[in-house]
Amino acid sequence: MTWAFFSDVHGNREALEAVVEDFARQGVTRSFFLGDAVGYGASPNECVKIISELTAVRLLGNHDWAVLQRWSPDDFNEHARAAIFWTRNALTEEARTVLKSFAMEQTVGDFHLVHASPHKPDRWDYILDPFEAEFAFNSFTKPVCLIGHTHQPLIFRKAGKAPCSVTHIDKLMLNNDARYLVNIGSVGQPRDGDPRACYVLYDPDTRCLRYRRVKYGLSAAQERIRRANLPAFLAARLEVGR
Repeated sequence: MTWAFFSDVHGNREALEAVVEDFARQGVTRSFFLGDAVGYGASPNECVKIISELTAVRLLGNHDWAVLQRWSPDDFNEHARAAIFWTRNALTEEARTVLKSFAMEQTVGDFHLVHASPHKPDRWDYILDPFEAEFAFNSFTKPVCLIGHTHQPLIFRKAGKAPCSVTHIDKLMLNNDARYLVNIGSVGQPRDGDPRACYVLYDPDTRCLRYRRVKYGLSAAQERIRRANLPAFLAARLEVGR
């Protein structure tokens, strides 16, 4: 039995399809989506459809929230804001209805799943350092909280009352003497300098969690963005993973 956790697809059909193909190669039996199906990329309808057919555990991200007009895009930068307005126009009614069915957070076994932070999920806070993680640990009770949102793979570990520590390791064995806050990275727009799609695999029997990186048709994804007349920056950033 193998589980897959993935997030931040952001309308990148090529990256999502490559990851789904990798699920099959890795023998994934169950998958979980942690939010931001749309925004930035030029294939929002296709991505919403693939995600909805792939898993019943589907969370909302801040870009999904903004596209559904439940949050103002004023807080987004100019490129993200342009993509939000473009996606609002591009999204079909069918895809919009499916996206509205996505949840804000969910628990599965030992895992608390949320897009941004377990503390006030709809405030879309960023967790990038131990100080922010320390605050988040007080907002969930499960052994592990999995998040996305920052597009940067990152693991925070907390044992007892000691301050939490941070690591960038690719493989983690979950221990009973600690709790974890794990950022699973981004499928559609990685920002850690590695342009390959990123997601997390988990073996419930061994309690081993590991990151997977997958190459995809990056140039095709870039061309879709250009043809859609989305900001050129959104295409350029894909090849540098920033």
